Amino acid sequence: PVDTIRIQRTFQTRWPTIEKALKTNTRNIDAENKYDFLKALECLPSGGSYTEMIRSLDEETRSKGRSWLQSLVDDVVGLWPETD
Repeated sequence: PVDTIRIQRTFQTRWPTIEKALKTNTRNIDAENKYDFLKALECLPSGGSYTEMIRSLDEETRSKGRSWLQSLVDDVVGLWPETD
């Protein structure tokens, strides 16, 4: 419980910096794979569920999507260093 309160206070203190980075920081985003993945999605016929659409993509395109999404996760996680 004490650690939780400390972490919450630290987050509150750092929030302005984190918020600014979330709004402006795109340097770690896998832009090429994002573009390729979204372009492939645009070419699919509409009407199915998102899951069905993703499953219909070839493995290379799905891999690009995973890479792009992982780059987003890594970028956001990088805003919150574990050490204090």
